[in-house]
Amino acid sequence: MTAARLNELAKWAEFQSVHCQIDGSIDASVKYADLARCARAWAKVERMSRARTWWWNTMMGRLVSGYGYKYSTAIAAVEAAPEVKP
Repeated sequence: MTAARLNELAKWAEFQSVHCQIDGSIDASVKYADLARCARAWAKVERMSRARTWWWNTMMGRLVSGYGYKYSTAIAAVEAAPEVKP
């Protein structure tokens, strides 16, 4: 899936999250918010097409080594990382 399509999915999921929150369905709202977060993180990785392998291995290495101890998930690590231009 392309970064553009993933961003569209993220926008849709964010809209659904807000709509569910308004309707009082907090569980569904949280799930849609999580989907939006995942889609945005993966879109960020997709934008780094040439640098993707190096960048991903570096971030996973930081998670495993404890260097990125404040990043409790791979998604948090992706969100915290700067954009890398190919």
